[in-house]
Amino acid sequence: MKKVLLLLLVISVLSGCSANVKKTPPLPDLNFSGNISVTYNKFDLLCSIENNLASECVITVIEPELISGLQIVSDKGKCTIRLGEIVYDVDSSVMKKTEFVSTLIEAFEQTLKTTTVSALENGNWLYRGHTSLGEFTMVQDGVTGYPVTIRVPESDLYIKFSNMK
Repeated sequence: MKKVLLLLLVISVLSGCSANVKKTPPLPDLNFSGNISVTYNKFDLLCSIENNLASECVITVIEPELISGLQIVSDKGKCTIRLGEIVYDVDSSVMKKTEFVSTLIEAFEQTLKTTTVSALENGNWLYRGHTSLGEFTMVQDGVTGYPVTIRVPESDLYIKFSNMK
């Protein structure tokens, strides 16, 4: 009888301990490739993205067809736009209000520095932080660590991620 009571006591203590374990989000994986649907200043784009936070982010427009193939490359604050043989270096500080890529990169960088993280009911995580254009929110997949969405309301930017690898 004592063994049974002792076993029940151990089980109740262990189950009580596991209930108090604090869930934490996976480390944000900001080195990825996939697709993004971008709504920016009431303009919609479908793009592929290859992001390596340590070096560069390459976004290639898929739709609309008129600018399909246009590449925007952000590399440590330097931005280059490419379309075929045409290459144009962009001063990010001058075009801050019109360049969604620099805002996206800044949101990624701030995600790693942010302290406001909360769990969502569906198992995903919500990050809140600030960019130079205002507050952003990023939803992170609770299993893979990849971003799901980023919103920067003050710059009218909404990005949805898909096919992440």
